[in-house]
Amino acid sequence: MSFSDWFENTLLNHIFSKGNYSPQMIYTGLCTNLPADSSTGGNCNEVANAYGYSRIQTSSAYWNTAVSGQLTNALEIAFPIALGTWGVIRAFVLLNSGSYGLGNVLIWGDISPDRTIVVNYQAKFPPGSLVVVLD
Repeated sequence: MSFSDWFENTLLNHIFSKGNYSPQMIYTGLCTNLPADSSTGGNCNEVANAYGYSRIQTSSAYWNTAVSGQLTNALEIAFPIALGTWGVIRAFVLLNSGSYGLGNVLIWGDISPDRTIVVNYQAKFPPGSLVVVLD
């Protein structure tokens, strides 16, 4: 799990009064390869914009309160049923835009084990399965 360079800089600037950060809606996406810390919404190895794939809007209700520097999803995060093969999913990504190819990556993390998404499969993450750590 990693915070993006953009989000690290944004948070540091906010903490030290060098900039303001107003939390926006968070969108969860899926990636076929691990993003880099320098990734954006346009180059984070996200699943192709096809076969029914879309980012999922995950409001604050979807996330537990952080405890000991860690938080998890409080609700199931369910993606649309795949209308075709999405490929092997290796990571999740949290972004500040619901529009494919746009926005900033906030946080990303690996999915273990990898999941192969084929036609009629629905990628779901039960409560507690997506973990964000700030250490």
